[in-house]
Amino acid sequence: MANDFLKKKFIGLAPMAGFTDSAFRMLCRGFGADLVYTELISARGIVEDYKSGGDKSFRLARFSGKERPILVQIFGSEPEIMAEASKIIIDKLNPEGIDI
Repeated sequence: MANDFLKKKFIGLAPMAGFTDSAFRMLCRGFGADLVYTELISARGIVEDYKSGGDKSFRLARFSGKERPILVQIFGSEPEIMAEASKIIIDKLNPEGIDI
């Protein structure tokens, strides 16, 4: 299935910090975007939210089923934190992928 997706031309919504929230992603899907991304999210923020029970950064990663396919975009400079954040996102949200 993934190979079929890559064989066709598609329209993707590039992630934009401060703009690519759920409402904007839904609007873009409605106008024909085949693939959307979350905005850029701190991997450290995801990990700290998970450990503390907070949700400030994790809230940026949440999405509805109508936004699929979706990639969650994270940033950071520590490989261990990036890996831990990716695992948390995959376990909790199950997006189609992680963009680092």
